[in-house]
Amino acid sequence: MSSVFSLQDAQLLSRYWYQRTLYTYGPATLQPGPQPSLINVSGWNPSQSSPDWRVELEQLFTTQNASVQLSGTADGLAFNQGATSGFTDAGRAGVRRMNAHVFATAAVTLGTVNGSGAAINGFQTNLALALRRLTVADKLLANLPLAAEDEDILAMLPEAGGSAAAGQAAVQQLVTKGTSPIPIGYELERTAANRLLGDHPNSGWYHVTASASSAGTVFATFAPIRGVGQEWLVLREVAIEGAAAITLYGDQDAGNTGLLTINGAAFVQADDQPWDLWLPASTQWQFRAGAAATLNNVPVRIRVERYAMSDIWAVRLGLAKSMHARSYDGRGAVGATYPRVLAGIA
Repeated sequence: MSSVFSLQDAQLLSRYWYQRTLYTYGPATLQPGPQPSLINVSGWNPSQSSPDWRVELEQLFTTQNASVQLSGTADGLAFNQGATSGFTDAGRAGVRRMNAHVFATAAVTLGTVNGSGAAINGFQTNLALALRRLTVADKLLANLPLAAEDEDILAMLPEAGGSAAAGQAAVQQLVTKGTSPIPIGYELERTAANRLLGDHPNSGWYHVTASASSAGTVFATFAPIRGVGQEWLVLREVAIEGAAAITLYGDQDAGNTGLLTINGAAFVQADDQPWDLWLPASTQWQFRAGAAATLNNVPVRIRVERYAMSDIWAVRLGLAKSMHARSYDGRGAVGATYPRVLAGIA
């Protein structure tokens, strides 16, 4: 991934149910006037009439500067825009995390404007972005049209009796009541944290060699201890002490090389607070480090957590693709868990 969020990144992040990653833009020199967009993405949903994925801007970290405005749009709605809005000196000092809740299913933009009339050096903007799969309950709450696949899921629910209309009525009742959809943070606590097996034994503190090769140097690899299908992994935290001029790469499973790509120089005064990530993997996480010239003994912290597999997460991770798929423990099929997960009521 690059320092800016792209359509290709959105497609990579849509591999799993929910993924939260980080983009580190800068330190950079801002010339006067509008700057190239940090985010300018649309088209990640094949169908706009019934989108399946939502981009969520969850965190912002930015340099304080009274002359710089940070603003954007989400599905055509502006945020932090206007003559007196979006000024970064209202953010937290030291490029520290601020929570955000900006959602988009069609298009999202974010950019900066330097209104000082002179170049501003060393400006930093970091973003935590997530891509989240929308359930039927999410779509009903947002008044989004349902796709044919959603109708099929609703008809599979035990309470539907084969009728999509009856299934929709059952889910709508929960949405109206206010118990569904469940916020993603609670979802992760309710269905993952209760199956936490601890930090992976290799999680911890490293002295890293960052090589000058384009691929960098592999310094850590994590895999499920009890085997694929019995455990899964989540990358939760990364920190690079001392603002080292390295690039840290995280390779997720097969095919998602460099899914996490962050600039060590982005860690300025936030050294003691790691980046807060949620990036699952079903087979492995691998980490590499590169630099313009080889650097030795760069201090890096990584936390990868292990979770026992469940039928819910077998569906969410794409390991169970139908009601008849084998349960994670091999004792039967996932059955009604499959439509209930996709409907947003499991």
